Formats: sequence, structure tokens, C-alpha cells
Amino acid sequence: MNINFDKAQEFVNKFQELEIKREGFTPFAENIESVLSEERLTKIQKNGDLFKARKMEGNDNRYPFKRSDLHDLQLDIGEQLGVRCRSSGFFWYPYGGYCGWHTNNDFEGERIYLVWAQDEGKSFFRYRDPETRKIVTSWDKKGWQLKRFTISKEKTLWHCVGSKTNRISIGFKIF
Repeated sequence: MNINFDKAQEFVNKFQELEIKREGFTPFAENIESVLSEERLTKIQKNGDLFKARKMEGNDNRYPFKRSDLHDLQLDIGEQLGVRCRSSGFFWYPYGGYCGWHTNNDFEGERIYLVWAQDEGKSFFRYRDPETRKIVTSWDKKGWQLKRFTISKEKTLWHCVGSKTNRISIGFKIF
């Protein structure tokens, strides 16, 4: 699937001075390797489903931007894909930023994330494959890329994100 990232690039340009936008924002000092490990996932799963990472203390330190800023980009992406979509998140992950293990099972459906990474191989989307039960880490390339996955209660997709570079993630739910 080919996507023109021009409108998304406008957002990166707009938020390049992120240091100004994040007054008072300090990522947790916790080691992201342990927060995003398979062992941590196993501990979280003992308590059942976790729809949103932020619902568990110490499980999310990314910086959220207002989704209302995404209206024009939402229309552009929907038109490019020939679908109706709704924004599902707009986040900045600085060095040490993460979104811990969660499922999003409270809002099933297909997701598309436009991801921009400042550096190659220093940020990732990680998930437990619902079929094989293996942990899969999808490393980000430098620049823009598209991540696509489906959320389903029948085939629960436990997933998380980690970054050791500047990473911006702009998500959409497809209808």
C-alpha cells in the first residue's frame, strides 16, 4: 500500500520544536527493555485484559497531542485509501519513550499508523502473534513508514511501542 506522507510531514514540521511543546514532560526513568519485555507481558496478562496502556501506572510515558489537530490529515488519508477513518492517536515518543503492553480490545477494528522515526532501528512496534504466541518486534526505518494491524477480541493482539530516538505516531481506525 502506497501512501503519500506530505500532509503527515506537515505535522512533523509543525512539531519539530517539541522541546517547547512538552513543558513539564519527563519520560519515566524506567528501563524500556524491562517495561516492554515478554516477562512484563506475562505479569500484566495475569490480571486479565488491559485495553489501554495508560490505565496501568508506569506503563505509558509517551506525549499525547490533541487528535482534533488531525482533521485535515484524517480526510487526506481516508481519501488516499478509499476508506472512512477516524483518528485514534497522535503521539511523540522521545528517547526512552514507550507505550506498554495493552490490547485496545475495547475498540476493535483495523488500525493504520503513520510512523516517523528520526533514526533507523532505534524504535519499534512489538506484538505477541495471536496465532504463534511468539513475540515479534518490527523495527522502524528512518523517516516515514506505515504500520497496519487489526484489533480483535477473538485474536487478541497484545502490543507495545518503544523508542530510543524521536518517533511520531499518528493513528487511524478504519471503518
